[in-house]
Amino acid sequence: MHHLLIMEELGGDERFFDRFLAQHIAFGYYALVIVLYLINPVEAYNLNQDVEEHAFATYDEYLKENEEKLKSMPAPQAAIDYYVDGDMYMFGKFFDLWIDCCCSHSTPYFSHRCPLKQ
Repeated sequence: MHHLLIMEELGGDERFFDRFLAQHIAFGYYALVIVLYLINPVEAYNLNQDVEEHAFATYDEYLKENEEKLKSMPAPQAAIDYYVDGDMYMFGKFFDLWIDCCCSHSTPYFSHRCPLKQ
């Protein structure tokens, strides 16, 4: 998600039609993947992999073609928020959730794994 915010700040959100089309394609893609997953989970995974590989190639091409221009610009605020100030992998949030879940008395099956009880 952060990469979309970064691209918007770099000018990808200037035209209404681009925003409109992107939002509706994303919604349609989401619905398609859900239906495909219900029919064939492996194909849904493969479709996502193909889309991610295409996205990588597209972003890589964009970076190579615009390298000098991008280096001369200040970093977009979305990039700073995510890469500098944010929890990139949300490890803290997942760890807190794991501690809450696994160390509670309501889940005795996992409570022996709680690092706070050792």
